[in-house]
Amino acid sequence: MSAGIDGAPAASYWRATATEPDYRTPAPKAVYDAAIVGAGYTGLTAAIALAHKGLSVALIDAQQPGWGASGRNGGFCCLGGDHLGIGAIEKRFGTEQAQRYVQAQLAAIAQVKRNCEDFNISADICGIGETLLAHREKTQAQLHQTQAAFQQHYGLEAQLLSSVELKQRGQCASASFAGLHMPAGFGLHPLKYCYGLVRAAQNLGVDFYNNHTVAALKHTSGRRQLNTSRGQLNARKVLMATNGYTQDAMHPSLNGRVLPALSNILVTRPLTQQELDSQGWWSTNPSYDTRNLLYYFRLLPDQRFLFGGRGGIRQSEASFAARRKQHGVDFQRYFPAWAQVDVDYFWRGHVALARQQTPHIAALGDELYCALAYHGNGVAMASWSGHKAAALMLKDAAAIAEVPAFMQNKPKAFPLPQLRTGYLAAAYLAYNCVD
Repeated sequence: MSAGIDGAPAASYWRATATEPDYRTPAPKAVYDAAIVGAGYTGLTAAIALAHKGLSVALIDAQQPGWGASGRNGGFCCLGGDHLGIGAIEKRFGTEQAQRYVQAQLAAIAQVKRNCEDFNISADICGIGETLLAHREKTQAQLHQTQAAFQQHYGLEAQLLSSVELKQRGQCASASFAGLHMPAGFGLHPLKYCYGLVRAAQNLGVDFYNNHTVAALKHTSGRRQLNTSRGQLNARKVLMATNGYTQDAMHPSLNGRVLPALSNILVTRPLTQQELDSQGWWSTNPSYDTRNLLYYFRLLPDQRFLFGGRGGIRQSEASFAARRKQHGVDFQRYFPAWAQVDVDYFWRGHVALARQQTPHIAALGDELYCALAYHGNGVAMASWSGHKAAALMLKDAAAIAEVPAFMQNKPKAFPLPQLRTGYLAAAYLAYNCVD
């Protein structure tokens, strides 16, 4: 069994099955047209878009591409990016803005597929759409509400499934009283996708500065000065694409703006066909449940099973061990036929929450920008947001117009941000009681 906590690369299934690119040592330019901090999906797609327009780009990461959420997530390329839901977004921001956000989500999924095609990325794409499972009998009403909202806002037909129909489709978990299949999205290998974007950026001349921690940003003489752990870089424009790994001290405009939350994933050994049949799960469609602290799971192409979920407050060896144990118990409760199946990998990473509970693609002033806060659903939205952040940096009015106005708001600081971990602990306690 493999482990992974911050401070070292997550020893994940993704890392074990993807080939990391080679990185050439860059010859630093006196001033880059653009510097991007954070080499995940957001930073990579922004770098590609900017370099495609002929700009010189420095991509800076405290570790290496895919070290954070882009190499630790569950590989769900699907709708989402917020914590409100489309109905609440419509009530808060209006119908026109909600519809623009719908189009953004659909475009984000399409962009990931297009990136794989355009850059010849073999990302193990599998499954069609995603399935929401009612984890309790009384949450079946939520499926009907979601089905109506899906049709109203997305213009797509979602299919209600009984427990018998779920079994026939090979999606039988112990806590699946009913299901709702939504035909948007797919599963993929997140690190193969990430590394494919790295190679595309390299082909366009992007300079990678790995293992460069940005300690401070300064604005001097019409340019940004980035003081890193390994030297100084200068750029005319800077994009902060650090998501759940944003450091408060990096710049005042981001201090206390992001609440990182831990998400945990286990992956089993390959399952035999008999084992799949005994549980009644052989579908590769990405799935998740109706819990507030949801679990998400999918069968991988090599017949391993991935099971993920939120949980844990602190990043420590003790917390890691405790969460790994509890996560295993929860997995066995959901899939009892696999109680004796070995778990080959377990890792965790940060997702990013924002006070507004929506993603942000915003100008922070003086040619400083940010794109972050995907609320645990960033494969598609981060890819789209990076592209749109590049448009914002280039002052491309037509492309910027596709970004909902509420996403262009600057992130607001959490009240008493030093207590953010306490907020999260209280929320987890409340959610566990409700769930």
